[in-house]
Order: sequence, then structure tokens, then C-alpha cells
Amino acid sequence: MNGQILYADFYNCNGTNAIMPFYENRRYLQIYTDDYLFDRLQKLYDNIAIFDWNGNFHFFVDNNQLGLAFLYTLFEFQIRKIDVSHIIIERINYYNSKIKYFDYDKIKLIDEKINGKNCLFRYTEKRFADYWTNGNIRFNISTSYNDYDKNIARRDDENTLIYENAFGAKIISEDNEHVTEIQKITSNSQPYYLACFSLELDPKLFVLFSTDACVVIENGMEYITQIKNYFHYIYPNSRIIFNEVEYIDETQSLNLGKEKKYIKRYVYQYQKEYRFILDFNDDKEYIDKYKEYHIKDIHTVSSCIFATS
Repeated sequence: MNGQILYADFYNCNGTNAIMPFYENRRYLQIYTDDYLFDRLQKLYDNIAIFDWNGNFHFFVDNNQLGLAFLYTLFEFQIRKIDVSHIIIERINYYNSKIKYFDYDKIKLIDEKINGKNCLFRYTEKRFADYWTNGNIRFNISTSYNDYDKNIARRDDENTLIYENAFGAKIISEDNEHVTEIQKITSNSQPYYLACFSLELDPKLFVLFSTDACVVIENGMEYITQIKNYFHYIYPNSRIIFNEVEYIDETQSLNLGKEKKYIKRYVYQYQKEYRFILDFNDDKEYIDKYKEYHIKDIHTVSSCIFATS
């Protein structure tokens, strides 16, 4: 049945409440607002949701960092005596309204073809699939992802990473008399252009991105090399960089191991994002909402996967 919650054997043996004392000893989520935690729980449900290619889904709470983050968020609501059962109902209804169905035999053939290869996946709409397979690439300006009209999975806090009450950080005066909680820690940077891909072929991403197609780039490294060569030729003073996104739990750490352009909140880790970042030295280049390029030498796009309905 769609929407069933399953637990790792660890929890089946010990019960989830057996680990509640570990959370109560720290209770690191206590300092966050109800609204912040509602948003966190919603996105954690998206992370633990597992879909198959036949349109079925369930939730799986594993014995790992993600599973604990999910349970500890539930525990915090339990301590506050707030009923959050409506959130899972909302997510189930949302998933059911967005379910995609596929030609499973074709999926198996493509999966076998790309097995073991360094692929990139671009989730898009059918009407745009030819755009990508014909050697085009589009970079959106980073600030455009702040638009709250965007799909919940596409919206992000690019250029302004806000950590509300970040892990209880406080400024204490020398006389220990005045304590000020840091309400927000922000990290602002100059806008940049980015093109986003995923490292995984996952039916869940069709649902969360509200797309009905996925362009499969069979040789990711060759694709990157071709794009790098193109931009070094036409924009010799620009910088184009490629890397996996690092996901951090802002309630636990602000240790940013990578350049901030490759940092996203922990609750988006299901996206397994791989980014192309295009930086210009000339501020005049940052006036467009997006930039499009045709790179005729890109010939490594292998195929598209389409939802059938």
C-alpha cells in the first residue's frame, strides 16, 4: 500500500522510543521554530520516500544519520505535544497526484546500458528534451532559485544561506551578564550561473521535480570536458567548475568543506545534485536571468526516458 512506513531491523528490535533518551539529552532542535521544523519534517519525508518504476512508494527509516534526523524531528514535535500526522498525509496526497508511469522494459534496458558508467541525468519536461539532446545547455542565474513560485524541490536559498538560530550559537559578554542568541547567520555571495544535474536515475525525482522526462548523459566526463573546452575558448577569462553538491545539516554543523556554491541544506540530499558553475569576472555579464549555449561537439547524450502518463 502506498505510504506505508517501514523501519530498519534495528528499530524493529528496539523500538524507536528506545532511542528517544539520546535525543532528550541533547535536544538540539529545541531552539527552532515550529514553522522551521514543519518545513524540515516535510523535506525529510521526501528523503525517506522510496519509489519504484511502477508508481508504488513507501517510506523507509534506516539506522543512519538521515533516519535519526527524521526520528529526532518527530521526537521534538512529540515533546512539544504538536500533532504532525497531517504532514505525511499531505506528502502522500502530493506523491499520488504526481505519480509517473513508465515503460519498465525500456527502463531496464537503459539501466543495463549505463550500469557502471559515470552518467549525468537531467530531469526536464518532454517538450524540452530535444533541446538538451541536440547539444544545448542552459545556465540559470543563482538568485532565480529564491523564487517561491518554484516547485518545492527546485526552490533553494542560493546566495543567501540562512541558518536560523544556528545550533544554539550565542554571543556572551565578558562579564557573562549579557547573552545574545544569534538569530540568523547568512552567507551572501555574488550571483553566478549554474546548470544542475543529478547523479542518480530515480523515479522519485520525476515526482518531486514534477517532470515527465529525463535526459541520460551516458559519458558524464566527456560531456564535462567538451563544455569546459568550449567555455575556455569563448570566455578565456571566465571560470567554469564542476562538482558534486555537499549537503550539510545546519542544525548540527556549519563546517562548510566545499566552496559555498556547492553547499545545500541536508534536507535536499535526495537530489544527489551535480553542478556546473559559470563565473564571470565582468559584472556586466550578470544582467541576464539565464544564458543559453549551443555546443555542437556534445555528442554523448545517449537517450531520454519519458513518463507514459
